[in-house]
Amino acid sequence: MQTLIVATREDFISMVRAAIREESINTPETKSEIDPANLTKKEAATALRVSLSTINNLIRSKQLPVFNIGKLVFIKRSDIDLYIKSKAQPGKF
Repeated sequence: MQTLIVATREDFISMVRAAIREESINTPETKSEIDPANLTKKEAATALRVSLSTINNLIRSKQLPVFNIGKLVFIKRSDIDLYIKSKAQPGKF
């Protein structure tokens, strides 16, 4: 069954924007609570407060291990913690 909606141009644009906003909020890329033990490269960059290119360099130099599921790249939270611990220098500020 199809439904016909009659709307002004402005109402239509508003409905489309609302649908897009709702869809983008519910995507796995924006919901880190899906699996907090595994992070995307973007989430890892946010967690370490570095740029995405820094994360890519760490991965390329094998300082930060990753795993793939299909085309998606993930980093284990525990590997991020190990990386931080390896870079920690006691007594330095």
